[in-house]
Amino acid sequence: MKSDNKLKWYKGKERPKLKALKSEQPFKDKKRLFVKFLKKLNGPFIIEEIDNDKEDILKISLKHKRNKYKAKKIYYRLEGSITSKRSASTYEEGGEVFADLNISKILYGEYKVFFRIMASKVKKKKGRGKKKGHRKLKAFFSFGKFEKVKIQRAFAELYVEHKTDQGFAFMSGESSYSDAGEIKEYIYKVYKDSKLITHITSPRSYIYVTFEELGSYELELTVTDEFGNTDVSERSTISVTNSLPTVVHSIKEVSELPGHYMVNFSDSFDADGDKDLLYFLSLYKEDEDSYDNPIRIYSEDPEIYFALNYQVENYTLRLRVYDSLNNYGQKELSFSHTTEIAPKIEWVYSEQNPDNPTEWWIGSSFINNENMDTFHYKATHEDGTVVFPTEPSTVKDNRIIFNQPGLWNIEYYGVDKSGLKSDVHTREILAEWTKEDLVPTYQWHSLDMSDHDPRIYYINAEFFDPLGEVVEHQIKATHPDGLVIKPILDVYGGREMRFPLKGDWEFEIIAIDNDGNESTPFNFTQYISWDFDSPIAEISVAQDESYPYGFYVKENKSYPATITTSFIKATNQDTGQIVEKTYNEDYFGFDLPSRGVWTLEYHFIDVFGIKSTTHSQQLIIIGSDIQTSVTKSSEPRTFNINTTGSFDPLVNETINSFYVEAEHGSGFKIFSNHYSQNFAQELTLLGNWTLKINGIDQWGLISGSRVETVAIVNELPLAAVNVSVAETWNKLSLDASSSSDTDGSIVKYEYTFYHDEGHSISHIVDVPNSTLELPMNEGVWSYTLKVYDNDNGTSEIQGSITLNNPRPIANFIAIEGNSWNHYYLNAMNSYDLDGHITNYFYTFNHISGTKLELSSSTQTSEINFPEEGEWSISLVVTDNFGKESEPIIKHIYIYDPNIKPVANVEYEHGALSGLVNFTSNSYDTDGDVVALKLRGVHETGISVEEEFQTGQFSLNLLEGMWEFELIAVDNVGADSDPYVFSIEVIIPEIMLSYKLESSSSPYKYILDMSETVAEGDVQFLIEVVKDDVSIFNQTTNETLFPLEIFYQNGSYEISVSASNDTFTTPVQIKNLNITHPNIGGDVIPEDPGEAADETLLGIDSDNDGVRDDIEIWVNNNSSIPNETKTFMKEMSKLFDASLKNANVKEDSINSTFREIAYTYCLESKLGREIASEQLAQMRINYFNTKERLLTWAQTQINFAGQAVVLDTDEANYAKYCN
Repeated sequence: MKSDNKLKWYKGKERPKLKALKSEQPFKDKKRLFVKFLKKLNGPFIIEEIDNDKEDILKISLKHKRNKYKAKKIYYRLEGSITSKRSASTYEEGGEVFADLNISKILYGEYKVFFRIMASKVKKKKGRGKKKGHRKLKAFFSFGKFEKVKIQRAFAELYVEHKTDQGFAFMSGESSYSDAGEIKEYIYKVYKDSKLITHITSPRSYIYVTFEELGSYELELTVTDEFGNTDVSERSTISVTNSLPTVVHSIKEVSELPGHYMVNFSDSFDADGDKDLLYFLSLYKEDEDSYDNPIRIYSEDPEIYFALNYQVENYTLRLRVYDSLNNYGQKELSFSHTTEIAPKIEWVYSEQNPDNPTEWWIGSSFINNENMDTFHYKATHEDGTVVFPTEPSTVKDNRIIFNQPGLWNIEYYGVDKSGLKSDVHTREILAEWTKEDLVPTYQWHSLDMSDHDPRIYYINAEFFDPLGEVVEHQIKATHPDGLVIKPILDVYGGREMRFPLKGDWEFEIIAIDNDGNESTPFNFTQYISWDFDSPIAEISVAQDESYPYGFYVKENKSYPATITTSFIKATNQDTGQIVEKTYNEDYFGFDLPSRGVWTLEYHFIDVFGIKSTTHSQQLIIIGSDIQTSVTKSSEPRTFNINTTGSFDPLVNETINSFYVEAEHGSGFKIFSNHYSQNFAQELTLLGNWTLKINGIDQWGLISGSRVETVAIVNELPLAAVNVSVAETWNKLSLDASSSSDTDGSIVKYEYTFYHDEGHSISHIVDVPNSTLELPMNEGVWSYTLKVYDNDNGTSEIQGSITLNNPRPIANFIAIEGNSWNHYYLNAMNSYDLDGHITNYFYTFNHISGTKLELSSSTQTSEINFPEEGEWSISLVVTDNFGKESEPIIKHIYIYDPNIKPVANVEYEHGALSGLVNFTSNSYDTDGDVVALKLRGVHETGISVEEEFQTGQFSLNLLEGMWEFELIAVDNVGADSDPYVFSIEVIIPEIMLSYKLESSSSPYKYILDMSETVAEGDVQFLIEVVKDDVSIFNQTTNETLFPLEIFYQNGSYEISVSASNDTFTTPVQIKNLNITHPNIGGDVIPEDPGEAADETLLGIDSDNDGVRDDIEIWVNNNSSIPNETKTFMKEMSKLFDASLKNANVKEDSINSTFREIAYTYCLESKLGREIASEQLAQMRINYFNTKERLLTWAQTQINFAGQAVVLDTDEANYAKYCN
């Protein structure tokens, strides 16, 4: 029966398929497991598998990422039922490093595998001479462990599914497995009457077997793994009772539709007469999984159409006809299609990596997977960000790393080997993750002991970061004693840990990625120990063959070899000379300064600061034979030295250079070099000398010595001097140039001068000519001169000289000055013959007995005589040597033409204060009064002194009796006679003063009492009376007190008194008349209408501080008593203040506090319930626009977080109204 739709076909997934039993994934073979692990390593080495023909030999290449180390050996250990330690040395081919891992003899079992690589780097250390010191640096790189490995044998398990009336059977070996690796071959066998009739070898784990004859059959499976392990399953017996259909077909290409084919099964039949047939075709490539077959069609129509949009060559076209019992007949034929048609996507899938939320896998299937060449994708984020690979992929499964969460649009297509592009597949992926999903996760770690010090370990760790990379490892180890150490990074990035203490160390490793995310700390414990207390020093020192003074460390066998500082101490056993040196390395060279037998001591400080033991060794440098003879020269203090016969056996040469050390008995030394075998040596000091004559070898060093002794005697000098007077009478010129020394020179002249009065002075110089200034003592001076030569020999000479100083001459003139008593004194005619005058001393004597003195260092002076009459003036001058002149006396008469002023004053004392106002009546008949001097003394002894330049002045005086004295001063500085008078000052304790000031509000006034004067704290009693009734009475200590009580027009009487603990002032009364039209309900503002809401603060037409619309509402509100309406208006003013201060946080907070406090006032006036109700209604009326509500909200934001202490005492609520 033909179908009406010629192009209809069915895909195989629409028909139910027989189910096969699934088994666990088989373990991989040994070699693949090793390769898999090596590829996972992430250390300083790049490790890759190398193809080779050696069976069971895994060949790998090893290359250091920075070419700093070269791999020398690989250690790998398998731990399981047995422990196997293996190693492999490396070898080089073509400049690359390889290693062969032999895994053939690893027994079957279950293991954990560990890897470790030893690498080395040779670092040259320069020594002394021809030989070089060197040290091999080793480093270990450990790569942790990986999953268990099972290595056992193969097991064959056969599963058969069949029905007796079916002409085919399903044979499955999927449950077969091998612990040695993968099953590589399945052999399916069919027996009939114990005879093998079908033998099928296939890599597939299942097949379908058809039976052409009826009867009983036996089925069997044999499996083989990669290592040749085989196993045979038990046989299964089945019975076939139905024959198979016969396939008859024809195939042709539809001409009007290129690439479309029609297969006709119309002539196929079933010998059992079954008419309910099902037709099937599949097109596939051998060795491909049947599920990847590009075409699988089932159809009830014997005409089956299929289409190809790609080229296929040598494919297999399988044709089947099924009967109603699922028996089928089958034909297979080769099929090719060469028409070039663009590829077509069959399906695309996407899957998120469960271990990395940023990573997704994009896979696909094309109608012809085999013919595909490259696969392309592009991911676009909802914000426009694009992610795509730089190169097309050659595999169908591709990985996408999203760089941000969100909705991504994926475009996917393929290109076949002919360069034809497929259709484009699009889909959306919602990528979701949080920062916590992206932290690094632990993979593995290693801790390896160094081969040169058991206290030093190398640590390595690997963490996986899903988005980005790990940029830092924070590693620390903690000892039970609390000591914490951290790794030291070397220049190659290795982490070295130095453990100063033994014990169980607790390790912590934290990884940080490039986004700053920290991993969960990984912790483990490791016991660290070693078997020595101090490092052991041991070296071998060799002498330089070309330089006998040079030595170098030939071999350093110290342990542990973690040397930071090396110390040597060499002691010459012949001379006691010591050489100490320090080196920051373990191989070094050093020089010794002289020949002889040396004892060398060596120790070092290791990286932990611990001192090692001391190693000792003897070093010998052969000395020279020095021959000498010493004779006295004709030159003074000079000796001739002959060294003929001196010889250096070390180089077999005569010595011609010498170094002389001449040491005097006092310790003084002379050093000199000579370059012949006969030379003269000059000495200096008297006494015994020791001459050490050293031979100098070709390196400029002492090769040998000979000691000689000589003596030098001194000849004394001769003293001579000429003493004379120099520029001044007490300054001497000393000339000792006639003194002499025959065998040297005079180096010191020592003078001592003595006066007859017992004075003495010393004068010591190192030159023959000098000057000396003696003290100011006239008369005879005796002297002694003692000279010293360069050998400390001395000679003396005595003498004397007489000295006299002449007196200076005094003279002066007196000249009238600017006033009657002012004179200038000029002593320019005074002089000193042998010096100069330094002081002028005047004495003034009045005939009344008054005496004045004046001393000056200048020639001119001036004086004001204190009174009229005759004065005598005496002048004595002093020269620079302190000698005084004879006095010169002159007389002068002084006359004062001025008349004294007269002092007089009047004063006024306020009755309520200590302030006294003075008015001067002083006068001067021949001039003006320019100043007044007032001095007063209180009865307690307290005094006051003042000077005034005006005739009127004031003093604030203490209470009590005062005695005063007034002096007037005229324009020429003359004082009047004192004017004496008395004042008694009486001051009350309080002086009350207050003012009543109006404000912008018609019912608000301010009592200003700030000018009140009082001792100590003062309180004010305020009372307001209207119509003979007291309406307000309150005590306060505030000097500015607001009165907001004038709510009715009329006359008010305001009385105030002040008091302290001991005094109360009389009551002061002021009267106030209120006639405002807007008080007492007489006039209220007009309704402003909508204009009231156009601004934040609204309209206040009467300037009483209350918004007009709120004032109207309060006045018309019958729920509020008239006497309390003013308090509601006050709250309105507080609301105004809150709006004004909303943008200044501190002021806003204060306004809110005042609102809260005034709420208590309203509750005291209206009661809590009414106050709360009216206040809520008032807020609704007040904050009636969006702008006002938003501003009020800002005040609440400002007030957030403030602490409010509630007042629960209702008896005190009335106080908040003030």
